[in-house]
Amino acid sequence: MRLVNNLPVDDYYTYTGPVAMPPAAISTWYFSTHARAELEVEAGGRVSQNVGYVYTLTDEDRAYLLNLDETLDLDAMLAQMNAMTGIRAEPRAYAHMRRIGEYSGRVHGPILMAHNVVDGISPAEGTPEYANLMASVGTQHLLTRVYSGLPGHCNFTEDQMLALFEAMDGWLATGVAPGPEAFPEDLGFVHDFEPGPWPQPPQN
Repeated sequence: MRLVNNLPVDDYYTYTGPVAMPPAAISTWYFSTHARAELEVEAGGRVSQNVGYVYTLTDEDRAYLLNLDETLDLDAMLAQMNAMTGIRAEPRAYAHMRRIGEYSGRVHGPILMAHNVVDGISPAEGTPEYANLMASVGTQHLLTRVYSGLPGHCNFTEDQMLALFEAMDGWLATGVAPGPEAFPEDLGFVHDFEPGPWPQPPQN
């Protein structure tokens, strides 16, 4: 789970952020098991799928896993995972999720989207998708994306939170979206960060 979610090992097992959140291991397990099960009950079936996905391991991932257990056959494990990429969402459940969770991008006020660069619960990879959606309906001027270099979920320092609130307050008061100067790098914000693809590159 840690490797799939691209979470640093230290913050995965021992939460080091300023907010009183559980370690990423606990929250990732919870949302991928219990919370997902509740959602599937509500939706009436499987809500996600992996059709066309390709599971891979970087050289660094391989070295890490083999250091844990040198007898692992990683190629066989990947082959088994990639042989199981035919899982499809059930139509009824998919329709339910679209009905309650599909965004239109047609917003009427400013949105300041703040994310941690690595977050196993709310991945930063989703932010450009929403930006593209807003651009498709002409509301991109109402969106500003900001990223904190801290890993974790909602892991922002007090100074970062203050900067975010001040930026939003100024935007609402003046109608002018905040620029990069409102989010100083010396506070831990990351400029020019571009998340990876969402959710995973499809098989060619």
